[in-house]
Amino acid sequence: MKLFIAALATSALAFGATAMAAEKPPIVLVHGAFENASVWGHVTAKLQADGYKVLAVDLPGRPGAPAAPDRVSLKLYGDTVVAALGKFHRPAVVVGHSFGGIVIADAAEKAPSKVKTLVFVAAYLPHDGDSLVSMANKDADAKIGPHLQIKKEQGIASIEYSARAELFANGGPEGLRKAIPDLILDEPLAPLATPVHVTAARFGRVDKVYVHTAIDQVISPSFQAQMVAAPRCAASTLCRPATRRSSPTRTAWPTRSRPPRNKRFTIGPKRKGGAISSPRLRHRAFRPYRDGTYRSRAPSHRPTAHRCSAKP
Repeated sequence: MKLFIAALATSALAFGATAMAAEKPPIVLVHGAFENASVWGHVTAKLQADGYKVLAVDLPGRPGAPAAPDRVSLKLYGDTVVAALGKFHRPAVVVGHSFGGIVIADAAEKAPSKVKTLVFVAAYLPHDGDSLVSMANKDADAKIGPHLQIKKEQGIASIEYSARAELFANGGPEGLRKAIPDLILDEPLAPLATPVHVTAARFGRVDKVYVHTAIDQVISPSFQAQMVAAPRCAASTLCRPATRRSSPTRTAWPTRSRPPRNKRFTIGPKRKGGAISSPRLRHRAFRPYRDGTYRSRAPSHRPTAHRCSAKP
């Protein structure tokens, strides 16, 4: 898991040149399910070295914030993030990974004035009423489902031990693949099935950036694209379409699976005389310009990122 997160240290703040020109905002990092704050270790060190104030949150129900599974809720998760935001005197950039996307959406709904920008790193980008369970059920290309173990009597979910390395560190160094299975944590069940409530007036008006991973096995690239390309990118937020095709873009090592070889991936719909985007990897990547428009990014060997914009 650390392998995946560390690769996104630069990309998660790829919008920095435009969003943080004058004064560097504080940054709050929120992990996903089956993780704790330690996954952000390398990212935290990089950001602090660049002069940012960083706080990596441990959500309740794991070693860093012990709580019995029956005491843990999505509301408690969101409140924990809001409490972290309260430690700063100005709005923060809030980064959520995987299930952390739902958690930061809940926090932004509760305290939009405390959030400068939400950054969804290969994360669930919810509409009102979505939950991790409901969104995961729509992701036909995700590989995690068969390896998810539900233990109702204990109130937890866990990942099959033998599948952890392949799900979270495939393609990584052998040392990490051996270590990852023992780093994955059990997750309290209740927050995973709880719908998040977001509105256009609060969550919808918060600035948002989505960082895509092109070879992800837990939240598939196709579903990441589906969430962003939806008519509404959560509440009243719109994701503007690319104005032109981009060259093939792939994520840098390390991520969750190796990309298909000899495949050409492009951005945008089929065009006469041109290539089409793969149905398994179709996403939008944008670069903001001073005139307020959004255009396709240049080719990159980093996870692709684009900014969602508030509905005019």
